[in-house]
Amino acid sequence: MASCAGTNWAPSMLTVVGSTVDIEIRDIHDAAVIANVKRSVREGVGHLAGKWQIRVVASGDFGQWDLRLCGAFGRHVATFRSAPENLADCVARRLRAFLHGVVPPLGAARRPTLVVRRSLVPAAPRPAPRSRSRLVK
Repeated sequence: MASCAGTNWAPSMLTVVGSTVDIEIRDIHDAAVIANVKRSVREGVGHLAGKWQIRVVASGDFGQWDLRLCGAFGRHVATFRSAPENLADCVARRLRAFLHGVVPPLGAARRPTLVVRRSLVPAAPRPAPRSRSRLVK
């Protein structure tokens, strides 16, 4: 844990096969909380390929936090309220919420989808069935 201009911050780099995660946590003084937040971030994005930057910073109000995520799927900022001891769980939930619609979960196989294409040109009307005349004896 280091200090920069009066604000506590705890940067770290995590390299996982195929990905790099840069985690920065500011405004937390408790090393155990910092370790828990880093663990939740690693579990949340550690399986993704590419370079990721995650920042957890206290926002304007007491107990309000900003989670900034930047990576292969764009940039995302989530603002939420949490006590420091619950911060790791809140960060994990926010990461899951963001990635849920963007990235399929590990081990999830995509099922093939049957696509039926319909012609944009309306079909010609079918002729009415002809009735056969019967010979009555």
